[in-house]
Amino acid sequence: MKPYFEENGIVIYNADCREVLPTLPEADAIITDPVWPDNRSTFFAHIIDPTQLFAEAAAQFRAKRLVVQLGCDSDPRFLIGVPRRFPFLRVCWLTYPRPSYKGRLLYTGDVAYAYGEWPIAKPGRAVIGGECISTRADYINTNTKPAKQKSYGMRGEGVTMHPAPRRTQHVLWLVSTFCDGLVIDPFCGSGTTLWAAFGGKA
Repeated sequence: MKPYFEENGIVIYNADCREVLPTLPEADAIITDPVWPDNRSTFFAHIIDPTQLFAEAAAQFRAKRLVVQLGCDSDPRFLIGVPRRFPFLRVCWLTYPRPSYKGRLLYTGDVAYAYGEWPIAKPGRAVIGGECISTRADYINTNTKPAKQKSYGMRGEGVTMHPAPRRTQHVLWLVSTFCDGLVIDPFCGSGTTLWAAFGGKA
């Protein structure tokens, strides 16, 4: 399968991850934010059963660790698709210092579920912490111009080009905490994991 992009250790495939995963080497970590089952975004309307999609992809995961990032309002029963060969490690809280809202829900941050082997201890990572607080919103691409992340539920002009971009500071922390080598994100979305794995800045 031919990559869509390949340069400086970064490889992007524009294809179904279930077809690509068997062709890839084992990763140090899979860090991903899959399509979640209770989303109401028309962006994902073509995906009939996100739970089955994730389970089928996860069955092909080959990595020492798996980190799945979800919103604080995503149903964690979705994670039943994580293969048993990945033992549960811990929950990580990815906090927003300035929450937004979705209807009556105060959106305080995201949640990451870590599985697999504990990463090797090293200076600054002798213990594995459980919270990362994002100190600022990212600048993100919109359909008009770059803008800071705002509350969920934006409509009309200036709406973000992806329905759920994750905070770069959070993903940088996940990468530095759980990975020392090859990172794979089967559900690339807006590319935040790619940026973080390549050493991007928040």
